Amino acid sequence: MPIQATIDTNLLISGTVFRNGPPGRLLDAIAQQRFTLVTSNAQRAELDNVLRRPKFSVGYRVTDERRDALLRLLDNVATFVDPVPVSHDVVRDEKDRHIIGAAVAGSVNYLVSGDKDLLVLAGHPILGSVQAITAVEFLTKLEL
Repeated sequence: MPIQATIDTNLLISGTVFRNGPPGRLLDAIAQQRFTLVTSNAQRAELDNVLRRPKFSVGYRVTDERRDALLRLLDNVATFVDPVPVSHDVVRDEKDRHIIGAAVAGSVNYLVSGDKDLLVLAGHPILGSVQAITAVEFLTKLEL
């Protein structure tokens, strides 16, 4: 069975802004379908919203075309799930609830993040068998 993973929004944004480095390599791996990306409509909407902010559209020069290319990539290769509800007691950052919920709903192997608020959940019962790991650790598992 192919590897399945949910990638934190911050990594997808970083990969769009900075093509070099682990986040950019994650986007390449998504495009090459080296694993199955599991996401949700909530995460897709968050990506669309964040990349429209002046900080990204002006400051980092993320064009409409680059934003749309990322969203098309998700639409074409990702598996979309309805996130399971996650208790407010479990998460330190409320915005992470839908990321955790999608990972659990999709029964993914890995929740990939650089966010300490998510990585601290490694081994937490809410994740079940989902492993919370960094982008570098995940790329190593993909042998990239």
